[in-house]
Amino acid sequence: MAFRMFFRLALAVIATIATSSGSVYAQGTDWAPAALSDSLGSEINATQREAYHLFPDIKGFVSARFLTKPGPAYRLEYSYQSPSGVTKTTSRRITPAAWGLARAHVALVETGLRRNATPLPVDQSQSEMQYRLALKFAAAGRYDVSHALVSDLLSEYPGTPVANDAATVQADITRLSQTRRALFLPGGLLDQSGRTDVLVFSGYYGVWAGIAIPVCLNSHSSEVYALGLLTGAPGALLLTSRLTRDAELGRGRASVITLGGHLGTWQGLGWGGVSGWDERGVVAAGLVGGLVGITGATLWTRDVYITEGHGSLMSSSMNWGAWFGLTTAVVAGLEDDNVLRAALIGSDVLVVTAGIAARNVHMSRGRVRLISLMGLVGTVAGFGLDALVNVDDGKVVMAVAGLGSVTGLLLGARITRDYDAGKDLASASPNRSKTSWTLSPQLTLAADPVSPSRFIPMAGFRLSF
Repeated sequence: MAFRMFFRLALAVIATIATSSGSVYAQGTDWAPAALSDSLGSEINATQREAYHLFPDIKGFVSARFLTKPGPAYRLEYSYQSPSGVTKTTSRRITPAAWGLARAHVALVETGLRRNATPLPVDQSQSEMQYRLALKFAAAGRYDVSHALVSDLLSEYPGTPVANDAATVQADITRLSQTRRALFLPGGLLDQSGRTDVLVFSGYYGVWAGIAIPVCLNSHSSEVYALGLLTGAPGALLLTSRLTRDAELGRGRASVITLGGHLGTWQGLGWGGVSGWDERGVVAAGLVGGLVGITGATLWTRDVYITEGHGSLMSSSMNWGAWFGLTTAVVAGLEDDNVLRAALIGSDVLVVTAGIAARNVHMSRGRVRLISLMGLVGTVAGFGLDALVNVDDGKVVMAVAGLGSVTGLLLGARITRDYDAGKDLASASPNRSKTSWTLSPQLTLAADPVSPSRFIPMAGFRLSF
């Protein structure tokens, strides 16, 4: 009976993923229309779309409107005509960064329209024509050309009224020339940079499910296990490919979804083992836990924008949380299942902490990986130091290794501080400077409660908000 409940829950989870991964969105009562500018309004028709050079990815465009709610969160709801002639309506989530870039683009388009509506001054005709040409290329989304024209204008005609006008828009043109994803660029409406990561994860998860399901069924037939191995990965890949074909799936969201699968599986297996369940129960808990984690991450990230750095930090925090939990348990003298409990809780605590504190982090996945690598190097160096000085006390061995981890992570963050300089990295908030959340590592020495004359090194993080 218990296993039937497990598999019913698993089927319900899969059904939830299938129904929640599509792009169709039902508007809630808390969403309100939003306008890119007062002139453009909240409703955009086909003529306005062409004039402002928006949404080049939408084929058969009919109309569109933006929606917003506090957070901030944005969505684009649009109608289009399918090849069969049927008008359909769907929506996409828009990141705050994409919304800000679109507003800047629309403002430049309208600046060009107002400029062209005035007579050409005779005394500044050449510089004025160059400025209007720069605005024309900007309106067409060719900010590379627009940026070059404005830079040349400021260099050739410094101090002139035209140059002064151009200087007021130079910052926006420069910023837009550096972006690679925006609503006025091809490929800017749908971010699928993380789809490959999710597909790769689904293949591995399919292999695990192909083995786990026969174990849960208590099958002793080699044919059943062979069938699981043959169908698990291909089935998971086909299902994931279908569900993510038109889904918004950036690298940040992909990191959180794969984290949900890993964390849920790890927690299910770990707590099942701590609870003393048999093999079938432990495996079933891991399987269902992974599915629940994937579903929860998928639902959570539908309306919460996750940056690349935010997702990467959350993903790496699972392993580091388990390691620091294990280290703390050994140093504190815990044994048996209590060590596993500490590792499980450590993962949860650090994932939640990273999810809250790093939500506005401006960091690439490459930098996060380098920092984690330095943490690993520090851990190995700690064990090496233990071996070099012939440390026999297991608590001291783990304490030194833990200190090496913290030192490596801090050093990695320090030496990679300029790694992302000049990169176009999205932020979860349009104004990152106003965030009051900070996360900082902390290293202290605390007295051993059993032997007050001894001190225990303690590593952790401080969250300020």
